Amino acid sequence: MRIKVHFFAHFRQITGHKTLEVELEPGQVDVRDLLRLLLARFPGLQEYITLGDEEVTRRTVLVVVADRLVAGDKELEEGDEVKILPPIVGGSGNNLEEGCS
Repeated sequence: MRIKVHFFAHFRQITGHKTLEVELEPGQVDVRDLLRLLLARFPGLQEYITLGDEEVTRRTVLVVVADRLVAGDKELEEGDEVKILPPIVGGSGNNLEEGCS
């Protein structure tokens, strides 16, 4: 099964790739399986990606599939495009609705 992975920010520097096609074994494959493969291929990612507790994973990496933020147990399908991003922080803390009126 082929998956296209898009790396952003420091993940792009660590892997040396903007986009990478990954071949995974057919069958039930989830985001954690993909992350395990990427960690084995690019050991520098271990500083930023922690597997196990989903909360810890989301504090260190965001995974987007089909333009939706997903959890580690999200099953992947042939042809999926996966985006690997660092957590996004910042903002004014103001209510967005208040700023739009």
